[in-house]
Order: sequence, then C-alpha cells, then structure tokens
Amino acid sequence: MRKERQKHRQSVKPRCDVLSPPPDNALLPPRIIRTPSGQEKYSAVLLRFAEPLLADITDDYADFNSRISMAVFVWNYALLPASQRRAVLREIQKSLPWIERLAFKKTLSTLVKRKETDFATYHWQIIMFRVIESHHEFRVEVMAELSNAA
Repeated sequence: MRKERQKHRQSVKPRCDVLSPPPDNALLPPRIIRTPSGQEKYSAVLLRFAEPLLADITDDYADFNSRISMAVFVWNYALLPASQRRAVLREIQKSLPWIERLAFKKTLSTLVKRKETDFATYHWQIIMFRVIESHHEFRVEVMAELSNAA
C-alpha cells in the first residue's frame, strides 16, 4: 500500500493553462493582458517561479494550492515599492505565530530575489489564479494585468 501511494505521489505533475481564455477579438479591460502569441503562458512562468516551493510536493491538493498561493503572493509582493513591502511584511508577521516568522521571512526573501533576478522581465501582476486537480495532475490557471511598476 505504501509503495502504491508513493508511486501515485510521484505521478502528480503540474500543468498550466489560462483562465477560460476569451476569444481573440474579445475586449478585455485595458490592463488585463493576454499571453502574446508565441510567448510562454503566465501559468507556466508561475510554475517555474514556484519550483523551489514545489520541490518536495506530494499529491495533496491543499498543499499544492497553498504553495502556489505563496508563490502568487511573493510574485505580487516583489512588484511593490520597498516602502510598501515593509508595511505589508509587518502586517503579515503580526498574523503569524512567532515560531513561523523566521521561516516565512527567509522564504519570502529567497523568492523575492528569484523574482528580481530570474524573472525581472515579467512586469505583470497576478490578479486571479486557481488550481484544478484532474486525472492525478494539478492544472494552474492564471489571469494577469500589467503592473503599475511596468
């Protein structure tokens, strides 16, 4: 039974999509952007960005969704000016148990550096995402808009 569960966990693979893509001629709000033809999907970029968080992922939907949520938070957090980042960090740390604050801050710092170095050319903010589990796979769908920092 245990080997069967481990085999099943290893078979879970993240997939990516966009949230119900509108037809090419659909009018989108001005800052909502469609993945340009020939470019990597936003969800694929997000999954690459989240790789350090997903390294030891299992087939647990709640765990996967939580880690993608963290990646989305850090992605958008990295787009904020430094003064706003400090205020946001203070508020979040207030809500965390004392023992979790250091680990959170370390993960946040690592991923912000990753966003600013490896993903610096992506100037869009994630405004909505969802994780869907289907046939032993997780699919991530993303909607993004141009960042005010862009």
